[in-house]
Amino acid sequence: MKKFYLIRSKKEMDVKEKIVKAFSLAEACDIVQEQYKETLLEGESFYIFPFVRQLDFDDNKRVVLSAEGEMVSIARLE
Repeated sequence: MKKFYLIRSKKEMDVKEKIVKAFSLAEACDIVQEQYKETLLEGESFYIFPFVRQLDFDDNKRVVLSAEGEMVSIARLE
């Protein structure tokens, strides 16, 4: 099993929600859709990407993403 970050992106900052264990990014996305999607508030997003290294945040409290690799985004617009 692999580990994937689940990041909640709010208007004011990004927050590490949890680590999701799954066999693939697609499976991690399915887990988030089933278990966490309903917790998203209007205007928030989830970012799901592989656990490669410790997270870095910039001065605006936004996660610094690697230029390489895959990521899935799930958003609630309304």
